[in-house]
This record gives sequence, C-alpha cells and structure tokens, in this order.
Amino acid sequence: MRPLLAAGISLLLSITSADLTPVYKNASASIEARVTDLLSRMTIEEKTSQLMQGDITEWLNTTSGEINTSGLAGFASNTAGQFYVGHDMLWARLSGGIKAAQDYMLHNTTLGMPALVQTEGIHGLRVGNATIFNSPIGYACSWNPSLIEQMGAVIALESSAFGVNQLYAPLGDLARELRYGRVEEIFGEDGFLAGEIGYAYIKGECILSILEIILKWIRPTRWERKCNSQALRGIRISRTGSQHRARTWWRKRTSNDLSSPIQTANHRCWSILCHVCILVI
Repeated sequence: MRPLLAAGISLLLSITSADLTPVYKNASASIEARVTDLLSRMTIEEKTSQLMQGDITEWLNTTSGEINTSGLAGFASNTAGQFYVGHDMLWARLSGGIKAAQDYMLHNTTLGMPALVQTEGIHGLRVGNATIFNSPIGYACSWNPSLIEQMGAVIALESSAFGVNQLYAPLGDLARELRYGRVEEIFGEDGFLAGEIGYAYIKGECILSILEIILKWIRPTRWERKCNSQALRGIRISRTGSQHRARTWWRKRTSNDLSSPIQTANHRCWSILCHVCILVI
C-alpha cells in the first residue's frame, strides 16, 4: 500500500510541476509559443533592459576578484540583455565574474533569463594566453575557407570554456580606403572573398553555438579623414557612396545565407541609416 501511495504522490507532484512550468521554459514547446509567452510576461522595463549592454566591471573588481552584489542588482535591472567582458584579468576572475552574473540572472530575477556574454574575437578570444591567429587581413590571404572554419571552431571552444556566448566578429567591411582605421581587421577589398571567409568563420563558431555579430557589413561610403568610423575633430564626413557601390561591393558577397545579427552603424547614406540598408537595398 505504501509503495502505491508514494508512487501516486510522486506522479501528482510531477504533473503539478509540469503545469506550473512557464511555456517559455518548456524546451519541447515551439519557438513561436515560447517567445509569445515570454513577451507576454515581460514589463516594458524588462524589454528595454534587453536592448542595453552592461559591463562585467559593474560587479567585478578585476584586480581583487571581489563580487559586488549591488552591482549585480543594478545590471539585472537596467542592462540585463548582455554584458561585455573584454578586460585584462586572470582567467579565474573572468569565469567567476561571468558565472556570478548568470547565476544571479537565473535565480534572482523574475523571469530567470540568462544574458549574452560578449567580447572580441576577430582572430582569437580576447583573453590572456588564448590562441591568437593571424590578423584577418592576413588569414584571408589563405583563400582557404575550410581552414578558417577550423580556426573559428578553436575560438568557439575557448570562448565556451569561459562562458562567453557572443563574439564581435567577423568584421565584414571592405578595405576600399587605406585611411580607414580597421583595415587590418577585415578580409581585403574583394567582396566575394570577404563574404566567403566571413561565412567560414561563422560556420566554425556555430559548432558550439557561439553567436557572432557581423561588424559593419554594409558601409556604402568612402572614408576620408576617418578612423574607426568616427569623424576627427568634428570634421564632416565626405560621403561619395552610391547605390551602385552598395549593391556591387557590399550587398551580396557570399553564396551562402548569413543569419547572424548585423552590428548597427552610426552614420547615414542617402538619409538612411546604414544598418537599415541591408533591408532596403
């Protein structure tokens, strides 16, 4: 009798637990159902915080490794969507700071949503003693997408070991202007080569589900007196771009479909924000 009673209680508890589990946390539910359920539960403040980026130094002292719980609370309230970790520190402090934030998000917030953990990775994970590969302008000269894919897999493996799940890479711009401050970070001036190498990098990263942000994919302008996309001394940007250049140089540069997010731009061309051009060109 007792075994039957225990089994019945266990069954009842499991059914009750299943009924109380939110749809958005149910891995067997469809993506559309999970997203719809999650959005219905979010306040406007929670939705807004998903659009903001925090920084690991808000709660982690990179020198001592001390965790500031009030900093964690502020991050969870204001910039809960993602946080940047590209700072010089010991491995243990980096992984400890990331774990502290994710644990806080899972167990001390209403929705229990983990955050995106972001850093640099155009030719290796930005952390001390990580594997560093050639600069992109160099490894693009290999014309070897399969080799670049293997490189991406190595970067993904090292990123996942720390809990990093999103990289600012690859840089999708073209080296059409040598005065541009990021020439060494891109794949050269050839649009097709840049697209194929970038795709191979992303494919390698996806082996371990690392999410990439393609930096500056569409930029139909010619850079004059520019460095890192910022005007110098308030000088007005000279725009000599055209829709022809945008379509032939920037738009379709790979035979494969790219589903990674595109970094937004800080300038306009033909009165349209350049990050919008990917939708309208």
